[in-house]
Amino acid sequence: MVAVLGFEMVTCYILDQSRRRSKLSLLKLAAEFEYAAKHDALTGLANRREALEQLDIEYQRYLRNARSFSVMLMDIDLFKSVNDNYGHHVGDELIILVARTLREQCRKVDTLARWGGEEYLVLLPETTTEEAMSSANRIREAFAAKSVNTEQSQVQATISVGVASIRGSESIDRLLQRADEALYRAKSEGRNRVCGYENEAAA
Repeated sequence: MVAVLGFEMVTCYILDQSRRRSKLSLLKLAAEFEYAAKHDALTGLANRREALEQLDIEYQRYLRNARSFSVMLMDIDLFKSVNDNYGHHVGDELIILVARTLREQCRKVDTLARWGGEEYLVLLPETTTEEAMSSANRIREAFAAKSVNTEQSQVQATISVGVASIRGSESIDRLLQRADEALYRAKSEGRNRVCGYENEAAA
């Protein structure tokens, strides 16, 4: 009887430990899936879906408290030529380098996202247009000073940035449209520069 009781106790202990391990494994797997659903695989930045969710959260806060926020849309200048001349692996390294620069230059409260391809979005809570322009220029200058090493040479690139701040009762879509128009203006005026929407000065 003692032997049987001991066997049952050991068996129950082993099963309990197995269930605990299985539960922990499932929790870990669920966390990994949740992270993958919200982040870009190449850069580790938030993906477009997560960026839109954070934009909506900040927008709702703005509607409640009237605390302004700004966005930056940026992309790597002449990125196609980098891929054509040096290969996609170098292009990927530049994409990662922008992400690293954003982490170095932005605040913890900012949302950093890979918007798509070589394009990025940064959401800056409680930030005016002037403050966002200053931050964008700091990022632009920091990235321009970096390079990707290849066997033949060092590859450098620049970024252009469009900045817009929420105003009135406009929608998120309209805010993003204005930031995109500012980015287009930065590109059309020579690249490697920051432009605000409409009459903001370029830098």
